[in-house]
Amino acid sequence: MYDNTVTLFNRLERDGELLWYPTVMTGVHLVDSEAAVAAKYGYQRGDKALLFIHYLGGPDEPSVGAKKYLTPRRWTRAEDPSGAFTFQTGADFDFFMAGRWEGPFPVRDADYPGGFYDHMQDQFDRVWAITGAEKFGVIPHFEVTGR
Repeated sequence: MYDNTVTLFNRLERDGELLWYPTVMTGVHLVDSEAAVAAKYGYQRGDKALLFIHYLGGPDEPSVGAKKYLTPRRWTRAEDPSGAFTFQTGADFDFFMAGRWEGPFPVRDADYPGGFYDHMQDQFDRVWAITGAEKFGVIPHFEVTGR
């Protein structure tokens, strides 16, 4: 059940430059509607995904692999954001993709005409903008929704 790999991309704008920090997460559970929707209606960008991510360290200091979770505000202010991850929604949303990112780290948005997120949407089928994220402590996990 927890046998999927995803890559989370966190958005950070500093000194007028937009960067994306990838975090590869293994052992997650990804549920998406792509197969059902594509079979009946054809591929649509409106597909939704639900991502379940187990964490260690307790609800006050959760971590996944070698990276710790920070709230969006704390992550943005971190001196070295590469050692952590977050889930940002809204206008400055983060996104995730099914599979492992093998490209540069961090990713410079300016290297992709139209921006990195649009490039990923054009090149890959299973890419979702984060629309919500919740942290649960009884059974320690995050539930992340994407569209």
